[in-house]
Amino acid sequence: MRKALAAALCLVLLAASGTALAEKTVTLTFVGDCTLGGEDWLINREGSFHDYARKEGYTYFFEKMRDFFSEDDLTIINFEGVLKDDSRDAVNKTYCFRGPTDFARILPLSSIEAVNLDNNHTLDYGKRGKTSTVEALTGAGVHVFDELTPYIFEKDGTKIAFFGMQRVHFFSLREQLKEQIRILREEEGVNAIIFAQHAGTEYSSQHTNAQIDLAHKLIDMGADFIAGSHPHVVQGMEVYNGRYIFYSMGNFCFGGNSSPSDMDTMIYQQTFTIDADGVKKDNVTNIIPCSISSAAYDGYNNYQPTPAEGDEATRILGKINERSSWISTAEGSTFTAKYNNNNDSQSSSADTAASDSDIVDMNSSASDDTDAETYDESYDTDNSDAE
Repeated sequence: MRKALAAALCLVLLAASGTALAEKTVTLTFVGDCTLGGEDWLINREGSFHDYARKEGYTYFFEKMRDFFSEDDLTIINFEGVLKDDSRDAVNKTYCFRGPTDFARILPLSSIEAVNLDNNHTLDYGKRGKTSTVEALTGAGVHVFDELTPYIFEKDGTKIAFFGMQRVHFFSLREQLKEQIRILREEEGVNAIIFAQHAGTEYSSQHTNAQIDLAHKLIDMGADFIAGSHPHVVQGMEVYNGRYIFYSMGNFCFGGNSSPSDMDTMIYQQTFTIDADGVKKDNVTNIIPCSISSAAYDGYNNYQPTPAEGDEATRILGKINERSSWISTAEGSTFTAKYNNNNDSQSSSADTAASDSDIVDMNSSASDDTDAETYDESYDTDNSDAE
């Protein structure tokens, strides 16, 4: 009897050990700046985000993205703006973005589950505006996170913590953040940590030293991926200590501008493989080139992001590759895109042909050029929140 009990106990312990060590995969989708609304003076204007919401309904905006978003485990956006039903408390700045609280329903209708709120538009209507935004989003079932309050996603026993981070917040929060990451990993069993980094120079195709410095510091503190935003255009990607950094994913569903000069964007997906030792370095990454507007050829933004096809997809991918090639740091390596079609991988470039059905599979490639370049140190002063 004792032998039988001992054997049974061993089986239980082995099963538990196997469960703890088993590899798990989680597929996450990231897109860039999303503004559900716009400036107050545009609310009743034809062609505004509000106008499209009235005429087309809430499912219109991400209609062409829903299949991508619904097939992952979690979709994350940078939410730029405020959800508030009045214009009181608007701060004195160039652009304040607002939509009614009911616009929060757009996100769950489109299979978008989580949003970053640590950016330079969260406080466009003061602290009451942020409170209204958080209440509207969480009331619609959307998870929110910022520089102080992480969102912890769980799947099959795997935990991933999400933080937002502006550069202006990092230096005052560094020690607190370091301790919080330690607690999350050692005491709460978090397996991976991801930051939505909000930094850089608006409308600059080239990242800054400030962006590199912040992203590297966050990875050194324990981050497993950096999803960048703020420049409103797509920038390059880097691999640093085996972790991916996308310095800017550009606009996505952006109600803040009806005719931006650059309408290129993308969807970034990564399948993280996680075991008892944390995130493995051989993760599968995927980029889908897109436009922020299905009317981009007609020269205006209809706030409906759309997958690019054929030559357009190749052109956008080439742009990402080119901007990634500008990244050269002593510690990191550049990121080169490759098409993967029926296991026949061809290096992609601006003139690589692609069929309409191609999905772009991205794989890291170390750069031979390790010479450090000099970058513009400028930093947009509007990147700081008004308190």
